Amino acid sequence: MKGHCKLLCSLFLITASSACFADKDKGVYAGAGIDLVNVGAKDFYGNGVTFKTIHVNLGYKYHPFLGIEVRGGASIGDETIAYEDLETPSDSDVAEAGIDMFYSVYYRAEWANEIAKLYLLLGQSALETTYKLEDNNNIESSESGFSYGLGFGLWLDEKMNLNIEYKVLADLEVDTFKAFTIAADYRF
Repeated sequence: MKGHCKLLCSLFLITASSACFADKDKGVYAGAGIDLVNVGAKDFYGNGVTFKTIHVNLGYKYHPFLGIEVRGGASIGDETIAYEDLETPSDSDVAEAGIDMFYSVYYRAEWANEIAKLYLLLGQSALETTYKLEDNNNIESSESGFSYGLGFGLWLDEKMNLNIEYKVLADLEVDTFKAFTIAADYRF
């Protein structure tokens, strides 16, 4: 726990330097990323299953600290998960599952300097998922929920940066979609 506190304090100090309040970061940006999404699903052997998704994003910073961002993405491929057979509860069956599509709208608070940035995401996400069962039946679901996260970015040059973030993609009544993301964006 101490290591996490030191890391968070270091990240805050990097982004809270005197140059943090520079006005150069207003404007439009676009980017793309890869997300590793955990829903708590397990495979047939009880191992956790991670869904790999890709996304694109478009944002606008209207203030040095504040902006809005939209994202959209989908699974790269389906994953095999285990589920309990409702007809014979002692049996487990497998299904191919995937995130067909997701989109998010975020309010983004960002603190940046010449080296790095720290940002907070608050918003809403909608997801569409499909479970392809062994008996050729599909279960399709469409849900939306609150989304929030924390990110850290390093400037690669004047306009391009590399971001790492952890977020709850969607906090739903049944499941929570948690994601670790690596992304890049370009400031116009």
